[in-house]
Amino acid sequence: MRKLSVAIVLLFAYVGAFAHTSGSSFLALRSEGESAVHAEWDFDLRDLHQSLQLDEDGDGALTWAEIIAARPAIESLILARTQLSAVGGACTAKSTQLPAIAEHGDGPYLRFIATFSCPAGPLALDHSGWIAFDPGHRALLEFQTADGVRTQAILGGSVARWQATESRAAHLTRFLVEGMRHLITGYDHLAFLGVLLLALARRPRSGESSSLASMLKRALAVVTAFTLAHSLTLGLAATGYVRLPSQPVEVAIALSVMIAALLNISRGAAAHGWKLAFAFGLVHGLGFAGALAELASGRIDLLALAAFNVGIETAQVAIAAVAVPLIWWLFRGLRSERVGVPFASVSVACVAAVWVVSRLAG
Repeated sequence: MRKLSVAIVLLFAYVGAFAHTSGSSFLALRSEGESAVHAEWDFDLRDLHQSLQLDEDGDGALTWAEIIAARPAIESLILARTQLSAVGGACTAKSTQLPAIAEHGDGPYLRFIATFSCPAGPLALDHSGWIAFDPGHRALLEFQTADGVRTQAILGGSVARWQATESRAAHLTRFLVEGMRHLITGYDHLAFLGVLLLALARRPRSGESSSLASMLKRALAVVTAFTLAHSLTLGLAATGYVRLPSQPVEVAIALSVMIAALLNISRGAAAHGWKLAFAFGLVHGLGFAGALAELASGRIDLLALAAFNVGIETAQVAIAAVAVPLIWWLFRGLRSERVGVPFASVSVACVAAVWVVSRLAG
């Protein structure tokens, strides 16, 4: 029991330390004829500062003058890590404009604005330089053809390259894989799902026990409720019908983890499962959709959105299929259930409280 407790504390301390540390970028390309391509690429200022140490005077405040002074270095770094090409070879930056500040949900970004001259043929973009710098980095790309047709894509992990000629199946696979990765690397979403599944081990009365089959059945109800709820708000937010600032949503997600974990102290925690999953799943759906909404501005491909959602569900079901038997085995004894479940839940609640404070502080 003592080893189990130590393992749980270390696990959630690790999760708390690394939640939401990876950066992202927003890439917009617009074809302007046979050879000209207009680009507006937004990069997180924190990533640029980490690579180039933009704060020259070391006072902890990054000024516009320091950004302008570092403009050549910034442009060189961006062009080295994000490479645009066509079938005939690499595109060249014909002109660049004064950078601008772009606001995204998680803070200020620097907008790199350029016009590229490209050889004939379909375009391709290689973003692997940023993935090598930060393996968790994700880029959201929107490409507009000369006749106004828009295509969205996600770049991240092993899928760091995009081609304008990629098949419909490859396009949807990108969103499917990203949905899976988003859940697996979304430590707050995993923690929320974990405490809901942990609640299933609670016995209404000391003399009662749950079979594995019973726990799996109740886990299905929890996962289904979470799916229905976040699918609803995911669709509304990603298509632009609902728009909320990122910070309140992230704070609410952290609060949902803390509340669900504290409720596990009660012996009636299992009865709250699917209800909590649905109620707070609405909030988590807004978190899933935040980046997609920024990418598409309400114009997202609905099939791509569906593929993203299927990816989330695939990862969620796979995790539940492994976690529920493990939870049942660990807490099948009366003492381990009576002491272990509340202890593990309070550990998660403490980590979630840290998330709440850090997100409120920005």
